Amino acid sequence: MTGIAFTPFETRVGTIVRLARQADALGLDRVQVAETPTYNALLVLAEIAAWTASIEVGTLTAQAGVAPAATALQRASRGRLVLGVGPSIGTLSTLRARLDGHVPLALAAHAPEAIRIAGGLADEWAPTPWPRSRLAEGRALLRGGRRPVAPPAAPRPILPPP
Repeated sequence: MTGIAFTPFETRVGTIVRLARQADALGLDRVQVAETPTYNALLVLAEIAAWTASIEVGTLTAQAGVAPAATALQRASRGRLVLGVGPSIGTLSTLRARLDGHVPLALAAHAPEAIRIAGGLADEWAPTPWPRSRLAEGRALLRGGRRPVAPPAAPRPILPPP
């Protein structure tokens, strides 16, 4: 997966949207935006989704309270939203329950135990920060945390309009 991510240090929404549009045109897989005091990440992602065709949009560290807005953004983006969750099992579990599988969750983890948890609870692992040279090790940790019986992968649900 290739993509771009914006940290809280980038506060120029116009720049974020412009670069996300370029990333979409180049065929990158995902653009991720961190929450900042300057803007609401989900609103920025909604703007990106409106201006792009296929790139996935995602947060870096979503909080449990974003579930209702995330469901609406999943519908508006035609199934392109992935919520990044920081290394908090409580937040991950709460979002899993509130979203009922309608929005994929990516656990941002870098400690070995947290990566194992990502393999068992999250839909994917966001290797932030994780050295590229250790990706094979991280993937092995993910496999160690996989649920014992996993259903076959299904396409992401796209919610119908309300």
